[in-house]
Amino acid sequence: MTPGEGATGLPNPEADGTPGTAYRRFDETTREYLFAAAADGSDWATYERRRYTEPMRDDGYGLDCRYDWRDGVYEWRDETTGRWRDQEWADRRSAPARPDSTAAGDGEPDAYWDANLRMFYRILPDGSYEYADAVAAGDESSGCGDRWLSHRQVLLRAARTEPTASSPDADQP
Repeated sequence: MTPGEGATGLPNPEADGTPGTAYRRFDETTREYLFAAAADGSDWATYERRRYTEPMRDDGYGLDCRYDWRDGVYEWRDETTGRWRDQEWADRRSAPARPDSTAAGDGEPDAYWDANLRMFYRILPDGSYEYADAVAAGDESSGCGDRWLSHRQVLLRAARTEPTASSPDADQP
């Protein structure tokens, strides 16, 4: 039997909204709690694995980052302390080293696709971010819309909406 196979969990009394943590069980082998979206789920994982994506290198910032599914934000690793920091910290730290992101001739910053948010983003000259929906919401290939939002506006909008089909699947880490 593989870890998690055939195991059942109990409702998680400390559930905080992190996708896939509605149920928990104690794993005797690892001596830690594992979480799943359903009591009889087959994909049990640690809280850390449920809450965050695997860290990856962002060459534009020269830092490792991860996405926090619960709070809907990126976190950046401070290589000096090993701590995870917020977007403001990453913007301040990397602003001098980041190459100019404006497209040649048009004066507007280039737009890039953020697969986690399913939106386009651009970096302004002051290092702040703006986000825009795709012309067809969530579809990168439809191109970037023309209404840009601040990071705060995106978070407020997400807080007001119910989870959608584009939200991470509850069984996925």
